[in-house]
Amino acid sequence: MNVALVIGDLDPRRGGAEQWTAQYARWLLDQGHQVHLLSRTLHGLEHPRLCWHRLPPVRRADRLAQAAADLAAGLPVDVVHDMGLGWYGQVFQPHGGSRLAAQQCGLSAVPEPLRTLKRHAAPFLPRYRTLRRLCHRQFGSRRRLYIALSKMVAEHFRRFHYVPEENIRLVYNGVDLRRFDPEAFHPAGRKLRQQHGVAETEVLLLCVAHNFPLKGVPELLLALGSASGACPRLKLWVLGGRHLARWRRRTAYLGIADRVKFFGPVDDPRPYYAAADALVHPTHYDPCSLVVLEALAMGLPVISTTRNGACERMCHGRHGWVLPGPVDVHQLALSLVALAQDANLPRMRRAVLQLRPELDIGKNFQAVWNCYLELRPRQAAA
Repeated sequence: MNVALVIGDLDPRRGGAEQWTAQYARWLLDQGHQVHLLSRTLHGLEHPRLCWHRLPPVRRADRLAQAAADLAAGLPVDVVHDMGLGWYGQVFQPHGGSRLAAQQCGLSAVPEPLRTLKRHAAPFLPRYRTLRRLCHRQFGSRRRLYIALSKMVAEHFRRFHYVPEENIRLVYNGVDLRRFDPEAFHPAGRKLRQQHGVAETEVLLLCVAHNFPLKGVPELLLALGSASGACPRLKLWVLGGRHLARWRRRTAYLGIADRVKFFGPVDDPRPYYAAADALVHPTHYDPCSLVVLEALAMGLPVISTTRNGACERMCHGRHGWVLPGPVDVHQLALSLVALAQDANLPRMRRAVLQLRPELDIGKNFQAVWNCYLELRPRQAAA
């Protein structure tokens, strides 16, 4: 089969949609299929059956979507699979979920009174009107299949974009279990703890994020400050982010500078997963967080929120805690203290390792491929 994959840029080192698209493209190529990739940039993916069609370096979302549509219309392919960029294609899989839902949920990360101002001003901004028009074209087809990364996202498709139930397919994100192997990285994790002075008796929390406000880092720091008195064993490592000096000043102000270490972006998070005892991801919006699924694959209990579709793979109280969103700092602090109790971590780790086979990315790829097969009778009938 000839398949066209459409995405803004492709660099698997950047994670998220780009990492998944690169992995899926390799899977298709290994299965013997022809892959046409439409993107502005391409890094780290080479194959004789891969044809790269370069999109123009434009930034406006609607213009980039139109360029992708013009290019895809002339390709000799059986399926056009769009990752959330445009409106042309039979399969639409927005890895960022619903942009309108994300915008609404993201407001909870904005302090008042700026939140109220943004809520009332947004409909009058040209960028917002462009977004509405783009979403209308993306979700306006009744012949397209829409892949939702979680039940939460499927509900957003219905509520914000009026997509019929029969056009939605639920396909959770997955993890390459061979790459995220807790046993293989156990020695590296122990070494990393020793290098940074984390004792075996201390409970090391890990947070992996780039957009700190959206992913709940401010609330996490407040919760850690509140929990530190009740549980002095807690420490926190934060990967990713920008302007780290400002965040270090905030930890000093909260009196937890000796408990928190900011590493910035890292090339390979796996040793850090192996070093940690749990992942904390109190996000305001995540369609189906790969960070959470990777942590679970590495055997880590997770604390996250109901605004994270990946938590649908978890059982609250068994694999960690799923807090109501937007996260409440007091409730998050209580969860941190409960997590650090001696009985909870080993019990949850055993349960997470039992969950691990269900997260295999091979199941994810096959489910997406099944959507292609489902399209064939529809195309024949048309």
